[in-house]
Amino acid sequence: MKEPNRESYGLGLATYILSCGTFLGHEGGVNGTASIAMVSPDASDGVVIALNLRSGEDPRLPELADQMLCGSP
Repeated sequence: MKEPNRESYGLGLATYILSCGTFLGHEGGVNGTASIAMVSPDASDGVVIALNLRSGEDPRLPELADQMLCGSP
């Protein structure tokens, strides 16, 4: 699942380059919700974020995950 088939995606997994390293995961959403889940390749660290939103505004979940995992501002 880690081998990219299209650009940065494997079999449902995306590669996220955060300020503290590389993580694997997936994000998505439909009207009113957005989510992301990512884990380090060695499974030593990870995060899951799920939001209920009132608008279609992009919550920039990869940046929020970076703040939570890496402590970046």
